[in-house]
Amino acid sequence: MTITFNRLVATKRSRRVTAAASAIFISGVVVASPWILSANAAGTNAGAATVVTPAGSGGGQPLTAGTKDTDFSLKLPSGAACTGDSANDGYRVQSYHVPASVDPSTLTFDASGPIPNGVGANFRQPLYQTNSSPYVDAQTAPASPAPGPGPIVNIPAFDFSQYDATTLPAGTYNIGIACTKGSASPTQQDKFWNVQLNFAADNSWTVVSTTPSTTTTSSTSTSTTSSTSTSTTSSTSTSTTSSTST
Repeated sequence: MTITFNRLVATKRSRRVTAAASAIFISGVVVASPWILSANAAGTNAGAATVVTPAGSGGGQPLTAGTKDTDFSLKLPSGAACTGDSANDGYRVQSYHVPASVDPSTLTFDASGPIPNGVGANFRQPLYQTNSSPYVDAQTAPASPAPGPGPIVNIPAFDFSQYDATTLPAGTYNIGIACTKGSASPTQQDKFWNVQLNFAADNSWTVVSTTPSTTTTSSTSTSTTSSTSTSTTSSTSTSTTSSTST
């Protein structure tokens, strides 16, 4: 009888240990899951960047093409800001210049710009200011009120004068501005603003157009066809044609 009782106690203890171990394992999975999800996080596409003339007289006008020596800047949508500011939350403003095959949301950055840094077939660089300094780790404006978003301000003038056909092969590239927080990691990037440029062999460039086509409405009946655009309306019948400009 004593032997049977001892076996029963041992069995109950074994079950308790197994249950406790299972609880610890399940708890570990619950705790680990958010980390796994966050490790796969990427920057948010916050909108398009516009290539413009640099600040100064006539600054801020759209640019559609240039040479390697053409000064330009990037204009972001109104209110563009990092999720937090530099002074209170440690956010920084970065720039990037990568092949079109590279998804900007996946970029990570260190003091040299997007990494791994390279040229030629492995091209991955920051944008360079006209004084040849890389635009990296820039400060946001202070949040107002704090804590809050850090406005992106004072984007400088850039050019591509430091490259040749070997270091910057012809092709289409993403360039843009990104917000980061902390050191290089899968969760470092906050958001980004992007535009694509196509580079020729001499490093001259053109902006890849994203302008929507003009919307046109047309209707047709047995005897009359009319078409309307944003500036001109014309009507045609079998015997009469009239044109009116708005």
